[in-house]
Amino acid sequence: MIITQTLQHFFPTLKISTSSKNFNGELGLSLSIFEIESWSPNPIIFLWVLIKTSWKLLFGKKPYDIIVLEYGIDRPKEMEFLVSIAKPDIGVFTAIDAVHSEQFGDPAAIAHEEVKMIKNTKEIAFLNFNDNYAMQLAKHIDIDTFTYQTEGHKTKSDIYFDNIVFEKTNEIPNSEFNLWIKEKKHTITTNLFGKSNYGYI
Repeated sequence: MIITQTLQHFFPTLKISTSSKNFNGELGLSLSIFEIESWSPNPIIFLWVLIKTSWKLLFGKKPYDIIVLEYGIDRPKEMEFLVSIAKPDIGVFTAIDAVHSEQFGDPAAIAHEEVKMIKNTKEIAFLNFNDNYAMQLAKHIDIDTFTYQTEGHKTKSDIYFDNIVFEKTNEIPNSEFNLWIKEKKHTITTNLFGKSNYGYI
């Protein structure tokens, strides 16, 4: 997950956790919080997970400083349940994914459900400037909000990037670009390629 890798780079002394298995649904979110990576639907595994989570709740110390969670939905009202498990301190609204639209009917219904995560975010929201649903949401939330764009040119968003240059360092291909945050320039070098990746850095 790009967000996790970026946080690890800028906060090397903090322990940052995320699921390597892309757990993001009703069960997956809980497994991610307890850092459980092995799961299959059988009674023995279920009992093992129950014992492990109970032990961590009763006797375990907090195993991480920051946890990055993915809130994935595939049916109406699922986001309400996910935010009841964990309300994020910082929320990132990327874009509406129509992959599960058969359960919702249309992208607008998906957006209506996904924005519940941002509406339940405690402190700061990051909204994709290039997503119409995200920008409509910006008018209706009360927490601090930053907009970002993913297309590689100057916009009215708070965060954008431009001037992409490709180069090799010790025969390793890299890319460099300017990242602008509130009109303050930062130079970023990464081995990731593609505007979609730069936008989420």
